[in-house]
Amino acid sequence: MSSSPQQPNPEPGPEPIPEETKEEAKEEVKPEMKEGKNGETEEEKKEEEKEETKVEKEEDKKEESKKEKKDSWKDFIYNPRTGEFMGRTASSWGLILLFYLVFYGFLTAMFCLTMWVMLQTLDENVPRRQDRVANPGLVVRPHAAEISFNRSDLTNYNEYTRQLHELLQRYNDSIQEQNDLCMVGEYTEQDEEPIKKVCQFKRSMLRECSGLSDTSFGFAEGKPCIIIKMNRVSQSQI
Repeated sequence: MSSSPQQPNPEPGPEPIPEETKEEAKEEVKPEMKEGKNGETEEEKKEEEKEETKVEKEEDKKEESKKEKKDSWKDFIYNPRTGEFMGRTASSWGLILLFYLVFYGFLTAMFCLTMWVMLQTLDENVPRRQDRVANPGLVVRPHAAEISFNRSDLTNYNEYTRQLHELLQRYNDSIQEQNDLCMVGEYTEQDEEPIKKVCQFKRSMLRECSGLSDTSFGFAEGKPCIIIKMNRVSQSQI
């Protein structure tokens, strides 16, 4: 008996998908992708809206703070609700001004009183305390470290007499007549003229040392005259 070989059953393979179903699947995928894209844009829009709201809130806060500052300054200068000016009412300002008026008035009166009492103890012409007054200035004529001469020799002391004559020229009576006649212990005030006047001091007041009666100033007799000038002297008795 001959037997024909049996062929194996073919395995079932994938069934071919019709083209219509493929197109439907593509169409289904496309709307899903569109929905995903639309979803992302909506989230971004929400975030942008949130940021915009934050920015607006911050700007509103800044404007409110500025307004509050302006209002606070206005209220500090003048508050119409309480009637305060610079943080105080009219009665408070009145009391403060009254206090300072009395306080500074008392200080001024006390200062004036102490100055008046002190001025009563001072002399207008002579300083009361002279411990810090400079020492009197002293000028000696004839000017020499050592005065030595021979009275029998005129040329030996001629230089000394020349210095004395030059010093006393400005004290001639004709020149001193232009100055004021001052009395001892009396004080006068100078006027506003640029050239001031001084008290008279005539060379004739020096008598033998005036050089009028004795032109040698005593050098010829061996009794020479020495003239001493002093300044910055106050109430000194010589």
